[in-house]
Amino acid sequence: TQTMDQVSKIEMTIIALFKAYEDKKFSTLKLLIESKMNPNFKNDNDETLLIKIIEDKTKELKERKDLIEFLLNHGANPDLMVKNS
Repeated sequence: TQTMDQVSKIEMTIIALFKAYEDKKFSTLKLLIESKMNPNFKNDNDETLLIKIIEDKTKELKERKDLIEFLLNHGANPDLMVKNS
């Protein structure tokens, strides 16, 4: 089982990853992933960062494509694309 500290760290990781994306701080997002943060964590909407980026139509296609490729090259699992109901 995970301790409260471990859960808090995971939650902060998820928040940091999604916030970096939402704020278009792509270099920060890449730095977080390169420092071995798990790109497969899910947010409160049961989305991985990969799902979020693919479905997000508010960002430029080129930016999204580059981030999708980056995430796939750094361990994002496309098999987690289906949201749980």
